[in-house]
Amino acid sequence: MRHLVVLVAALAAVVLVGASTLALGRAAAAGSDRVTAIFPPGTSPALMMATVAAADGRLIRGTILPFAVEVAGEAPGIAARLEANGALAVIARLPADLLAVGGCSYLAPEAYQPARVRLRTAPL
Repeated sequence: MRHLVVLVAALAAVVLVGASTLALGRAAAAGSDRVTAIFPPGTSPALMMATVAAADGRLIRGTILPFAVEVAGEAPGIAARLEANGALAVIARLPADLLAVGGCSYLAPEAYQPARVRLRTAPL
């Protein structure tokens, strides 16, 4: 019985710390122009890209989590737009680049605008 109490207490502590971290990350993301968008596990890369495009964001890179991407927004409010378009949560940029992957693109910056227009007009 004692082990069960310790397990429940440890689980409650993990949930509390996780919820607090998420709340702080969301608050910091509200005023940021570079954020990490977290989608429901199993979300396809195509749907994540379409969501980023619909929110007028620019995909920076993927992360070590297959359902999270780093996004930059040129207009204020990128976090709210991402959540409105389907992101599960949006937090401030990842604290360490070790958690991110990629980051390089062979496309010139001008190539992103036509891609955004195509993604916005195509059916999901």
